[in-house]
Amino acid sequence: MDNYRSWFKKFIEFSDAKKETPVVLLFDGHASHTKNLEVIDLAREKGIILLCFPPHCSHRLQPLDVAFMRPLSLYYEDEVRKWLRMNPGKVTLFQISTLFGQACVNAASAANMKTALKGFEKTGIWPTNVGIFSDGDFYQPETTNIPIAEAQAEPVNKLCFSNSRTYSSR
Repeated sequence: MDNYRSWFKKFIEFSDAKKETPVVLLFDGHASHTKNLEVIDLAREKGIILLCFPPHCSHRLQPLDVAFMRPLSLYYEDEVRKWLRMNPGKVTLFQISTLFGQACVNAASAANMKTALKGFEKTGIWPTNVGIFSDGDFYQPETTNIPIAEAQAEPVNKLCFSNSRTYSSR
C-alpha cells in the first residue's frame, strides 16, 4: 500500500468522516494524490470533499506553507548553526535527521501550533475571506514569464542531422 493511501485511511478514522457529516480535505495537486482512484473512491464513499490547490499557488494558499514551514526552516537553520559552532566543518547526512528532528520539536511547540492554525486565517480559508488576495498576488513573475522565442539564443556551430547528412548551421 502506498504512503498516501495509508495516510488517507488514517485520516478517515481521525476525522470520523461520513456522508452525513462531510469533511473537506485540502491538498496539493501532486499526481499521487489526484490520480489515486482508490483514494478518490474512498473519499466519495466516506463523504470527504477533496479540494485541490491550483498549481504554483501553495506559497499563498497552503496553510502550513504560509505559517508553519517558515518557523520550521528558521529552527532548522538555528540547529545547524549551533551544531557547527560545536563541530566546525560541515553538516553531513549523519547529522541531518537529529538536527531536523530537534527543529521539528521546536516548531511543533504549543505557541507555534497557534501559528500553524493562523495559516488558515492568513490564506483566507478559515474564517473565509475571499478578499484576502488581490489579482496581482497571483501574477506570473516577469523574470520567469519570458516568451520562448526571446529566451532562446541562436545556436552557434550546431550540427543538424537530416536524412543521414550533416550540415553546419552557419
